[in-house]
Amino acid sequence: VDLKKIEYMNFQCTHADSIWQFAKGYKSVNEFSETIINEINRLKSIPSLQDSAIKLIERLENHLKINPDPELLSYYYVMKCRHAIEEQDQSSTLKWHQKWQSFEPFANSNNIISHELDMGISYYQQNKFDSTIICFNKALDVSENSNDTFYRGILLLNLGATFYKVNMYKSAS
Repeated sequence: VDLKKIEYMNFQCTHADSIWQFAKGYKSVNEFSETIINEINRLKSIPSLQDSAIKLIERLENHLKINPDPELLSYYYVMKCRHAIEEQDQSSTLKWHQKWQSFEPFANSNNIISHELDMGISYYQQNKFDSTIICFNKALDVSENSNDTFYRGILLLNLGATFYKVNMYKSAS
């Protein structure tokens, strides 16, 4: 791993084409996908760079038309679903979730955990607590089976808060 390239990406690189070329250097679809999605999210969070985020999304969408890689599509659908959740657009959230489900077999554990966590939060916001618990439990199972330690605490906290919200205090502890 070239730390200077990563430092450049994290602090200086804001042009969609430069980010795309950097990400294309990764050999695995997983690393490429995570880099592109993370950079889109980083650019979207900076008001003066939102145009670059839009250009990078367009670049990704054009790439997917030519090369519809199922693993990359699973990342793309998670990104679109997360955006719909942030916009509190329930019909779009459901649409992107259903599209993602077709590609779940191609998703890695991080992608599945992240998506189920997002969906659980979406259901929680809609007061659909049974669905919330199902999503958090599925993500927790994948987390435990993949020896993930990053998401496990987040999932247990959210699961406990959901059980508490529905007065299932023994399950919450």
